Amino acid sequence: MEEWKNETAVYHWFGDSVFGLNEVKLKLITPLLKSPIFITFFTWGVIALELMLGLSIFGVKNKKLSFTFVIIGVLLHLSFAICFGLISFFLAMSGALILYLLAINYNFKLKFI
Repeated sequence: MEEWKNETAVYHWFGDSVFGLNEVKLKLITPLLKSPIFITFFTWGVIALELMLGLSIFGVKNKKLSFTFVIIGVLLHLSFAICFGLISFFLAMSGALILYLLAINYNFKLKFI
């Protein structure tokens, strides 16, 4: 919790020996990780995006807006899959976003035999 307060959570997460980036990706992104502006923006940006996606279930009635939220959410979780190898997490979150953001604006009818 302290890492989130002092805005170094992203730095520690990328450098984690188990879940972090591999050596090649870490070398590429290290200059950005040393930038306080990038780390602050990225740390709070992830929190803001996840909060926005979570709260969007309560008020998105516009088809374009809900589709935009789905695209943003899928891209965010795709970046997690690429960086950290969390493929199943990406698939689960993308499915959840599609179901709860697109299904409320489209009238789906399931037919069972």
